Amino acid sequence: MLSVRSVQRLLASLLMIWLASAVAYAQNLPDPDELKQQTRQVSDITRQFANDGADVEGLKQRILRQRSSLTELQANYRDERDRLIGVLNRLGPSVEGEAGTITQQRDALNAQAQTVRDALGQIEQNLSQIARLEHEFEAARRSAFYSELTDRVRMMINPSSWVRAGDGIANNYASTRKDVQTWLADEDSGELNLQSGLLLLVAFFAAFICALPLRHWLTRRLIDPLARVARETDLDVFIGLARAFLRTIPSILAILMVAHTLTFLDLASPSLAIVLQSLWVALGCLAIVSSLCSVFFSTANSLPPFYLKDRGRALMIWTLSMAAAGLLGLDQVLRTQLNVFGGVSDVDTMLRGSTAIALALVILALLRVWKRPQSDSETNDDEPRPGVPGWLHGLIGFIVLLAIPAALFGYSALAHFVTTRIVLLAGLFLTALIFRKALKEIFVALFAAANRRRGRHRADDDEMMDFWFAFLSSIVIGAASLPLTFLLIGFSWDSVQSMIMQAVTGVSIGKIRISLLQIAIAILVFIAMIFVTKLIQRTTQTRVLNRLKVDPGVQNSLKTLIGYVGLVIAFFTGVSLLGFDLSNLAIIAGALSVGIGFGLQSIVNNFVSGLILLFERPIKVGDWVVTTSGEGIVKNISVRSTEIETFDRSSILVPNSELISNSVTNWTHKNSLGRVTVLVGVAYKEDPETILELLSRIPDQIDLALDTPQPQFLFTGFGDSSLDFELRFFIQDVTKSIVARTQARIAVFKVFKEAGVEIPFPQRDLHVRTMPEEFFKSKSTE
Repeated sequence: MLSVRSVQRLLASLLMIWLASAVAYAQNLPDPDELKQQTRQVSDITRQFANDGADVEGLKQRILRQRSSLTELQANYRDERDRLIGVLNRLGPSVEGEAGTITQQRDALNAQAQTVRDALGQIEQNLSQIARLEHEFEAARRSAFYSELTDRVRMMINPSSWVRAGDGIANNYASTRKDVQTWLADEDSGELNLQSGLLLLVAFFAAFICALPLRHWLTRRLIDPLARVARETDLDVFIGLARAFLRTIPSILAILMVAHTLTFLDLASPSLAIVLQSLWVALGCLAIVSSLCSVFFSTANSLPPFYLKDRGRALMIWTLSMAAAGLLGLDQVLRTQLNVFGGVSDVDTMLRGSTAIALALVILALLRVWKRPQSDSETNDDEPRPGVPGWLHGLIGFIVLLAIPAALFGYSALAHFVTTRIVLLAGLFLTALIFRKALKEIFVALFAAANRRRGRHRADDDEMMDFWFAFLSSIVIGAASLPLTFLLIGFSWDSVQSMIMQAVTGVSIGKIRISLLQIAIAILVFIAMIFVTKLIQRTTQTRVLNRLKVDPGVQNSLKTLIGYVGLVIAFFTGVSLLGFDLSNLAIIAGALSVGIGFGLQSIVNNFVSGLILLFERPIKVGDWVVTTSGEGIVKNISVRSTEIETFDRSSILVPNSELISNSVTNWTHKNSLGRVTVLVGVAYKEDPETILELLSRIPDQIDLALDTPQPQFLFTGFGDSSLDFELRFFIQDVTKSIVARTQARIAVFKVFKEAGVEIPFPQRDLHVRTMPEEFFKSKSTE
């Protein structure tokens, strides 16, 4: 048998072994040399960026790699710091008389934790330096970009500029021809022989088959039938996107066949391949724009959000849209060719200016054709009127009109940027409208399908969900379009990426870090928990309470309580996911309790009263109650008030505190059994005993009257004009008391009529007082 001292030694040995393993685990620090190397690299990048001839793009890539490495290293050091703190917490504070070995180990752990904290501080400094360099990189790029837009070059109206541009085009052509000849002379280049020529011919023939016969077959077999289906469903925009996708497939296949065949045969030099790649991309974009315009600007099957009914105007909009897309594609291909094979700056100036003027004319024509109509004849009642709004129409027209003289008088880069961005942003906006409408249709269709499965359909639910689905679709499409918008207006992809990362990772406010991703997750979790709460409520009511034959009022109380509990849990879960410490919220709630007690006293009073009503259940849903505010059936018991529906079908919202503090008559509190009282009056000449005997026959003629408790027939008094009697009997459902009273009165009338009993009406005796003769004499004298 082990003694006490042996047990103490065993525990001490186990503690020493655990501490030794913990210290050995804590000593597994990240390599400090790696941190020193990272610091030297950050300093080297800073020194190189200070030089005027530095490779800015190369340094930017190094900065991105450096930031990624430092972030990973920071995560490792933070994990190590947390492990060390955990070991120190388990070891506990220093106490008097503890073993010297434990003190040494605590000191070693504290020294290592301090080393880790110093390393984290150095990493923070390096990351701050990188952030500053990135900001300077972006500032330098923006400065160069704005300088290029605002610098004045040769004017297009100057004939010498066109002469120099012609020389540049000749030099560019010569450079392109030389490159092709050099490539053909190279032994490693592809050779255009009979075999490669036949293969290229087959590729062009297959592309022709895809572009025309296949497209015609898809149109006849799929695209046109889908158009007919779209007219019969609520998914017309979604089906329109599917039709546009099907129209695009043949053109994309044709482009890919030719492009891959040329690449496979190696018939183009590397420089020319870059230009051809730009050409393929431009043709693919043109095919996509053509398909979207053909579907959504068609008058045969007018689709939201445009609703074009005039065939001539729709054809003009399609033509101008294709012209704008073709100009953008041609500009991109020619600029790529100039960048690859070279050309004087005058060629680039003339190209930008010509493109800007052509696009400006196309935009002005579109603005003139696509005006918002003054009447609603071309629109549906539920959708906005198509066309460009008046204020936007004037703004775009003014900017485009300024772009034409800007291009002519030396600001071709600025004019080119403005006109191309207007076209691209307009295309992005219209595409976003289409996808927003399609996404909303999908949400509405799923909601309608879910309602059909549950067998429920309410118009007010449809209106509310239509609003929320439109809002959700706008948020989703807006979030997806925002990065593209930033790219189109001149931001670099690195800057957009940085903004997205900053939005995702968030910003720090004190010790709390809030990000869009965190907010989105918290909202989704909150909505999911509310949905689960609703599911639990419905399942509890249908699968448990209904099968147990629980009273409807009790079912409603339990359902409401489950809803309150679920809402509280969802709220605190969402708040905790946002990064807020719930203990801090408790402190804040305690500090605000005094203000809440005074400022929101009535609201808190009603809330607590509502909880009392739900727990004690003096009033339940379905009860017939009489309050100081009115009489009716309880329809709903909410947090603040109770809804009572009167017999006139009007609703009374009674504060819960009134139902707790004042007396309330509840006809159906314990059961629905109730007594009905009918007042009867007969003439004074009738015999009371005969009347009581006649009244005793009445309950047998009333279908709702119960034998037990027994009916009562009472002689209640002598009225002004009648002998007063009461007929009292009980019915099973007190809510039918009006019907029972009506049946009783009809039966009394029939029985009294057969027996010859007189039912009197109010009588008054008039006594005429005779005036003395002196009175009349005095009146005549006057």
